[in-house]
Amino acid sequence: MDSNSRGLKRAKTVRTEYLKDVDDVQRWLQEAEVKVQDRSSEPKEIKKHIQTIEDEISAINEKLNRAIKHGKEIVEKTKDEEEKEMIPKTIESLVGKMSQVKLWLDEKRNQIGDTLDAWQKFLSIYDVVMAWCQNKTKYLDEPITLSSLEVVKQKAHEFSAAVKSSKQQSKNLAEMSKELEIIALSTDVGHLPEKLEEANNAKNDIEGKLSEKNALLHETCEEWEQFERKLKDVKSFIEKSQLAIESGANKKRTLREQHDLREKMLADITIQRKKITLSTEKLQ
Repeated sequence: MDSNSRGLKRAKTVRTEYLKDVDDVQRWLQEAEVKVQDRSSEPKEIKKHIQTIEDEISAINEKLNRAIKHGKEIVEKTKDEEEKEMIPKTIESLVGKMSQVKLWLDEKRNQIGDTLDAWQKFLSIYDVVMAWCQNKTKYLDEPITLSSLEVVKQKAHEFSAAVKSSKQQSKNLAEMSKELEIIALSTDVGHLPEKLEEANNAKNDIEGKLSEKNALLHETCEEWEQFERKLKDVKSFIEKSQLAIESGANKKRTLREQHDLREKMLADITIQRKKITLSTEKLQ
């Protein structure tokens, strides 16, 4: 009787532990699948999910191995044909699902590593673009004193270089878009689209202001060069006029002819003065 009682008690314990282990493993596998297949969370959150699964998987494997052992024992002793057929199928299903979760886990671990790298790269490039915008904003705010043509030329050259530097920022923005696409393949992108838009708008705004100021400086440079050419022309005109008046040929002319020459020169001087005045106004 005692032996039979112990056998019944053992059978009951085995069956109870088997059912509990199977239930625990099934529930864990369902939860693990949801976590490992999650694409709605940000990479850091998914990495936490992966770590949780890795921390729990050893204990779940123990439960699965115990369920396999107890399942075999039940099959060997049960007279229920349906149970003999059902338990191996249940075990096979759990083993298959466990293998699938482990496979997904390995894939997700590698994938999330790439995603976190892309996330960090995105933010690093964002910092570069925003630093460029901040630097060029300060540059635009600096007062410019155009004291000579050489100064104008130097500033025009500097602003041309500043405008060209915006091309690199366009490349950086394109790289940010590329990293964002990589992230979106496996996780939620969070606030990154807003950061991309912020960086793009800031870059376009600064680029527009740099281009406008660059155009104005080049126009000023052209106007200044024209102004200096006109000054040289006026100087040459004055020298030629002075020589003409003081020449021996002029002195041999009649007073009327000398007077007409002076009147013509006065009219030419008025024209030259207007040209200089107009050029000066354009530079102001």
